[in-house]
Amino acid sequence: MLLLLGKQAVGIQYVHKGNIKTVRARREVILSAGAIGSPQILMLSGVGPAEHLDDLGVQYLLQLLLLNEKYGCSSLCQNIFR
Repeated sequence: MLLLLGKQAVGIQYVHKGNIKTVRARREVILSAGAIGSPQILMLSGVGPAEHLDDLGVQYLLQLLLLNEKYGCSSLCQNIFR
C-alpha cells in the first residue's frame, strides 16, 4: 500500500512474514507494477475513482481518474479487484 501525505506518495507499507513493514522514501516513490498491478495498488491505497473505491469497501483518500479507465480497461480491472 502507498503511504500518502496529502496528494504525495511518501513511502510504502507491506507485509513480510506476517509483520507490517513501513518504508519511507527519501526523494520519490515510483510505482511500477504493470498495467493491472499499478491501478490495483493505487485503488487499494485509496487513490482512484471514489465510486469504485466505495463499491470495493476501500476508504477513499484521493479522487483520481485512472489512466486505464480512459482506454476501456476499467471493467477488467474492477473484476480483478473483486
